[in-house]
Amino acid sequence: MFSAMLRGIGDSRHPLIFVIIASGINLILDVVFISWFKWGVAGAAWATVIGQLCSVIFSFVYLERNPYKTGIEFKVRDLRFYGETFKSMMKIGIPMAVQSCAIQVSMLFVSAQINTLGVEVTAAFGVCSKVRNIPGILTQGLGLGCSSMTGQNLGAKKLDRVSKTVKWGIIISSIINTLFAIFFMLCPVLCFRMFTQDEAVLAYASMAMLTIVIEVPARFVMPPCNSLIQAQGFVSFSFITAITDAFLGRILFCWLLGTVFHMGAFGMLLGFSLATYVTAVPCFIYYISGWWKKREAKKALT
Repeated sequence: MFSAMLRGIGDSRHPLIFVIIASGINLILDVVFISWFKWGVAGAAWATVIGQLCSVIFSFVYLERNPYKTGIEFKVRDLRFYGETFKSMMKIGIPMAVQSCAIQVSMLFVSAQINTLGVEVTAAFGVCSKVRNIPGILTQGLGLGCSSMTGQNLGAKKLDRVSKTVKWGIIISSIINTLFAIFFMLCPVLCFRMFTQDEAVLAYASMAMLTIVIEVPARFVMPPCNSLIQAQGFVSFSFITAITDAFLGRILFCWLLGTVFHMGAFGMLLGFSLATYVTAVPCFIYYISGWWKKREAKKALT
């Protein structure tokens, strides 16, 4: 929450610092609790909790001591229930929570289907997910930056800057994903070797990397365009696309390609990748069509 507040005022540097602090404390305590105290899994859990707690404390202290820099001032009298604020938060938060649940349910279904294909395919899917997350983390950070900038410019009624932010977000995302796609296609086995040395799993590397590359064009546009929708608070649109992605996309595509069309492991992985377009295409159309400008104009009249 504190990081979101700071990003909202255009400060992405301090959230990064606080995350680095939490990660550093986590690593140190992992060694202390697991290697020295022999606490095992419980030690790793405590290390994570303490690291996150320290990050929260540093964030709070920074915000409390720098009201003139941040524009955020904490006072005891402000610690009360705000009905309208709570209503707005629930209006946005509940659909987002349902979205996350739907995506997790779809992942359970896909995992269950893939598990029926054998241990090697299950392991290959797991490695494929990890490899996919490498550029995904970078573009996710890009999306967060776009969301903050887009929200600020929407609030300032500077729609030309909103359009430029999303456009440059797409350009940067395209460059990042294209570079990774080239590497994935040229060195598929090397990518898999970062996570496994099992030759039976490595045999699926080229096939898995192909399915990731097929997904890449959708990744060009999804983080920046999604940031526009989130900044506008257009939760109904985001909710519908997420539910469609989860059930019509991932579950249906994986079932059709993997089971009905008997494409096996390739069909499952391909269906998982193609499902990304179920979200990406509507979001991109929403941006290039200018419907978001009409929504802003309507909001200005009300």
